[in-house]
Amino acid sequence: MNGATYSLSPGKHLGPLAVIPRADRNDAYSARVHGTQCGVGDSGPFFQKDPGTSITMRLVPEGACEPAGTDAPNLGVVFEG
Repeated sequence: MNGATYSLSPGKHLGPLAVIPRADRNDAYSARVHGTQCGVGDSGPFFQKDPGTSITMRLVPEGACEPAGTDAPNLGVVFEG
């Protein structure tokens, strides 16, 4: 998220974490499932709220992740808050 990297085990969560919005409001994220080609990424104005407020980025499985090399983007992202 905006250059920071976090590793999570399946079923685990992390946070809350402080995220500093980019000055140009073009925040970027990417997520992948280790050992597969499953993943998702995007950039845009995701953190528009006032300082001290929060947002949750939830990764949602959208199918089975195939082994590495199959290029199956089976993760969705939901922003809450």
